[in-house]
Amino acid sequence: MGSPDDRYLPKNVMSTDVARMFRFCTVGFAVAVVYVGTFTLVYHTGLSPLAANTLAFSLGVVVQYFGQTCWTFNRPLWDGKQSVRFLGVVGMGLVYSGVVASIVGPALEWPPWVSAGAVSVTLPVLNYASFRLW
Repeated sequence: MGSPDDRYLPKNVMSTDVARMFRFCTVGFAVAVVYVGTFTLVYHTGLSPLAANTLAFSLGVVVQYFGQTCWTFNRPLWDGKQSVRFLGVVGMGLVYSGVVASIVGPALEWPPWVSAGAVSVTLPVLNYASFRLW
């Protein structure tokens, strides 16, 4: 159950928040599957970890932007302020994922799917914190 103050919220507000959180997690899961799958497949074609990460990350960003904007938050796709903020956080995420996939993972002798999995688990937390602070 929610916090004690939830009892004062209309039921439709609570159900809307629960539905939005479900959609957010569903899109996030889809993005993780796209990222890990793309990274692993592309890496095994012979591309460097950094190139594979960049391609997989870019595809994941497209899925994330469309899914979260249109489905989770029901917002217009081309809201300039939102788009700039999104791109800023995504840029930081690209640097982070590149470091994990091409420096940290290889240094720790992780298989490519472990590096991609580590990014998929930690990056959403960093993104959420960045969006909340920005």
